[in-house]
Amino acid sequence: KAVADKPAEYDQAAAAIKGGKFDDAIKLLNGIIAAYRNLEWDVEASKLLPQALLGQGDAAGAVQAYDKLFLLAPGEKQNAALAWGMRRAMLQAKQYTGLIRQLDAVAAAGPRPEAARAQTMRGDIQLAQNNVELAALDYLRTAILFQDLNDPIVLGEACFKAAAALEQLRDPRAKDMYKKVATEYKASPYAAQAAGKI
Repeated sequence: KAVADKPAEYDQAAAAIKGGKFDDAIKLLNGIIAAYRNLEWDVEASKLLPQALLGQGDAAGAVQAYDKLFLLAPGEKQNAALAWGMRRAMLQAKQYTGLIRQLDAVAAAGPRPEAARAQTMRGDIQLAQNNVELAALDYLRTAILFQDLNDPIVLGEACFKAAAALEQLRDPRAKDMYKKVATEYKASPYAAQAAGKI
C-alpha cells in the first residue's frame, strides 16, 4: 500500500478548524483529497472535512463528506467516532428518516452502550422537532432500560437531557434527574451543568 509523507497542509487544516477558520480548512482539505488519492492522506483529510463543514454550518455537506469517506475507505464505517459523527451531522441536517433507520440498526445489533446512545439520539430527533414530551420519554427510556451499564458518559447525557425536557414541561421530577447527574454521574460532561440546576 502506497503511503506519502504527511502533507504540511494537513496540520494547517487541523489548526484552521481549531481556530474557527473553516473556509481555509475546507480549501486545504479538498486540496489534499485531490492531490493524495490512494496515498492514505486523502482518507485522513476526508475524516477532518466533515468537522470543517459542520463548523461552517453546512450539515448536509458534512453528511455528503461522510458518505464519500465511507466509499473511499469502507472499513472506516466500523470507526464508532466517525459513525456517530455522521449521525450527529444527519441530525443537524434534519435527515431524520435515514437517521432513524441507522439508529434502529444500531439498537437491534449493536452492543448495549451503542444501543443506549441510539435511544438517546432518538430523543434528540424528537426534541429537534419540538416534540418535548416524546423526547423526554426517549431519554427516560435510556436512563431506565440501560442503568445496568453504569456508564456515566452515556447515562449522564440521557439523564441530563431527560431533566431538561422535564423542566421544559414544568415537571417537578426534573430536579431529581439533575441531582442524579450531579451526584451519581460525576464523570459526565453534563455533571457541572446539572449541579448548577439543583
